[in-house]
Amino acid sequence: MSKGTKQEYKRFNVDSIQNACLVMGMLISGVIVHLEKYKEYASEAKTLLENANSEYILAKNYDDINDKLLFR
Repeated sequence: MSKGTKQEYKRFNVDSIQNACLVMGMLISGVIVHLEKYKEYASEAKTLLENANSEYILAKNYDDINDKLLFR
C-alpha cells in the first residue's frame, strides 16, 4: 500500500490561527449535531425496550433504530 500525499489527507487550508480556529469550530459543530442525533436515536431504542410487551422485539423495529445508531 503506497503512502498518500499530504494533499490527499488535507481538507482545509490552515495557514493561520484564524483559519485553524474556523476549522476547529466547523469540526466541533459537526460533532455536536451528530451527538444530538445519536442521543435521540439512543432514546428511541430505550423507549422501544421499555414498551416491549414480550421478551423480544420485532427485528424490523430493532433494525430501524440500530441502523440509525450505526450510521450516525
